[in-house]
Formats: sequence, C-alpha cells, structure tokens
Amino acid sequence: MHAIAPDAVDTRVLLVASEPHGRALVLELRRARVEAELAASLTELRARAGREESSAPHVVLLDLDLRETTDEALVELVHLAVPGIPVVALDHDLCGERAARLLTLGVPSLNKPVTVPALALVVRRLSPAAASAIGATPPSSGR
Repeated sequence: MHAIAPDAVDTRVLLVASEPHGRALVLELRRARVEAELAASLTELRARAGREESSAPHVVLLDLDLRETTDEALVELVHLAVPGIPVVALDHDLCGERAARLLTLGVPSLNKPVTVPALALVVRRLSPAAASAIGATPPSSGR
C-alpha cells in the first residue's frame, strides 16, 4: 500500500451538521487542508442537490445529531442530494445495533468526538484521488 501525502489529495467534503458545531468543524477541516462545505439543515441539503457536479463532494460526513428526521430518512436524503458519494455517519450515541443498521444502509459510522486529523484522514482515504493514487476504486455508497 502506498502512503498518501496529505497535501497531495484534493478532497472535498460535505458536512451535514447543525450550527454552531458544524461551522466550527468546517473551519477546522479547512485548516487541515480539506475543502469543506456545510449543510446545516435538511433544507440546505435539499438545496445542495441542485448544484453542478463539478462541486460535488468526494465524501459526506453526516452528523446524526441533526435530529430533524430518522437515520434512514436522513441517509436517503443524502443519497438523493449527492448520489454515489461515500457517507460516514458521526454521533455520540452509536450503540452496536444502530451502527449495524447504518451499515446495512451502506453507511459506516464513527463515535463522536472524533479528532479533526482522524476525520481528515478518513475523508482523504475515501476520496477518488486517494483511490487512484493506490490503484483502487473508492467505496461506493451503494446508490
């Protein structure tokens, strides 16, 4: 396996998270050299669906603390807004059953808190640039 230099990967992430935590995390990801955008509500996520593909994220970080709907409905909305993009769920309350349910939806999960360097590493490793650097294809969200 080839090592990937952090600065060598052009990675765009869409963070679906509520304010103010989401805004702070976007700023921290940008400092870690990850291009990050925030959708702070379901309305913003739906609006995001109509944008050009050139600005599509490589990875979606889905904060399940955005409790506007069920996990299943939220994952479905993300898949509709950005089809084919890997999604990683984040939450404080990830028991084994809930994590397993998310995994059946094609969404791996991480317990919060997660450090910014760890998140940056995850999104870089899931990005298409990282996959092509090691001669692999990035994971698909199943949609």
